[in-house]
Amino acid sequence: MIHSFDSEVAEKLGVNAALIIANLAYLQTQRAIQGGDEYYFEGRWWVRHSYQTLSEWHPYFSVPQIKRVMKQLIEAGHVVTRQPNHFNRTTYWSVAPEFLHSTESYDGKYGIVPSEGTESYDVLHDNKHITNGRSPTKRFKPPTVAKVAEYCKERGNGVDANRFIDFYESKGWMVGKNKMKCWKAAVRNWERNNKAEATSDKAVYL
Repeated sequence: MIHSFDSEVAEKLGVNAALIIANLAYLQTQRAIQGGDEYYFEGRWWVRHSYQTLSEWHPYFSVPQIKRVMKQLIEAGHVVTRQPNHFNRTTYWSVAPEFLHSTESYDGKYGIVPSEGTESYDVLHDNKHITNGRSPTKRFKPPTVAKVAEYCKERGNGVDANRFIDFYESKGWMVGKNKMKCWKAAVRNWERNNKAEATSDKAVYL
């Protein structure tokens, strides 16, 4: 398990705080990419951890050390915490926007955006921690018609988003014999195919 942190954050808040913020920011970004109403409320994305599991995620910190660091971050407004379910006392954490991996909008409201071609990941957290150095498992998430339409509009390619969705849903989101990995790449393929067909049709009528 490899942990890293932002040196500028470490200069301002200390290495311990920078390490925890970096990991929470990573998990929070992955939550935004994955979606799910359970982890989005009060206008921000959240990750779920107890002090014990935060210590397990950061095995070089004891639970008392974790509590001290989190108290420091909460009092400074760098991290907020909630317990929306008062029955099981589940604790949710959310870092301030300036510590997230991107401050651009994601779907217009989430404050996080994955780069083009970014795929969803099953991130191991929520009272668990990565073991044996295993990397997160990739998981493809089919796009909505709105997302495809927006991407096609950005590229000005004239691809019909509804037709694109219907086609690949009928195929089980398979490309040939393989599961689709990046729907934006598939859109670009359609774009190239449409241009090739248009060129071919033009040549026939010349």
